[in-house]
This record gives sequence, C-alpha cells and structure tokens, in this order.
Amino acid sequence: MKTLLIVVLLITGAPSPAQDWTTDTAAVTFKIRNAGIAVNGTFDSLEIRLEHSEKDWKAARLFGRVYAASIVTGMGLRDKHLRKEDYFQVQTHPWIYMESTDLKRAEKGELEGVFRLTLKEHTREIPLVFACSETKDKISLETSFELDRQEFGVGGKSLFLSDRVRVFVSAEFSSTR
Repeated sequence: MKTLLIVVLLITGAPSPAQDWTTDTAAVTFKIRNAGIAVNGTFDSLEIRLEHSEKDWKAARLFGRVYAASIVTGMGLRDKHLRKEDYFQVQTHPWIYMESTDLKRAEKGELEGVFRLTLKEHTREIPLVFACSETKDKISLETSFELDRQEFGVGGKSLFLSDRVRVFVSAEFSSTR
C-alpha cells in the first residue's frame, strides 16, 4: 500500500516540501525623530529564516526575531534606558517576533505578505511589500514600514519623541540544495 501511495504521489506531482534557505545577511534598522532630530538605530542580534519551494510563494514561511536588548542607537545611556520597563522591557520580553501569515508574488520584483508582529505583549498584523530579487540559488528581500510605538507599549506620551517609527528590514538567502 505504501508503495502504491508513493507511486501515485510521484505521478500526480505532489507538492514539493518547502526548501530551507541559509541566511547570508540580515539587518533590522529603524529611524525615529526625537526633539526634531532623526535618531537611527539597529539591532545587533537577530535571526531571519525562510522556507520556500521554488514553485510556490503561497506555501512559503518567513520568520524573524530580534533580540531586543541588542538595540544600538549610538548613545549608550539611551540604549540602556530603551531596555528598561517603560520601553522594550527586555527582562520580561527579550524577543521581538515577526512571522508571515500569507505570502504571494505580486508584480515583478515584489512580494506581498501579511505579517504578525509581536512586540512586548502586543501583536498586530501588518501588510508588507518586499522588493524581491530571486534566482535559483539566491533570494534577496527588502522592505520598510511605519508603526506607532505606543500601539506596542513602547514609551509613553511625549512632546519630543515621535510616535511614528520607520523600520527597515533586509535579508539575503542562499539555497541549501
């Protein structure tokens, strides 16, 4: 019976399992205005994974997590303050997660998706459009989006610190086959 099932699956062209990709490079950076001045930052510790078969983006999964305590803005005192309870609360919520719930090829060179972003105890679904460069052995993805830091419980009301944060994500993957 098992042999018959395998033969039927081979003949009917059963979907191939998702292919794992190795992450070559990945970066998550951000920009926010504080007292009218643009503050740039990055996270030094992150992981982004891609599972994708060559034929179908709908079955693909894109997952990332950022170690919140790895925040770097170029000012040590500010970074230390951002790790505390009123901002990222890294002792209780060490990771920021982002995972695709839906991916599809859009126009040439673009990939559209809906992602579940979890920061502290807050989870929101956000639509994203990625610039996507794809060959048989390499995939490069790049996107940016804005979010309201207060929706995620990061910092309180402020006359000086903008509520809007611009986030930039990029990753390059190589085929493991």
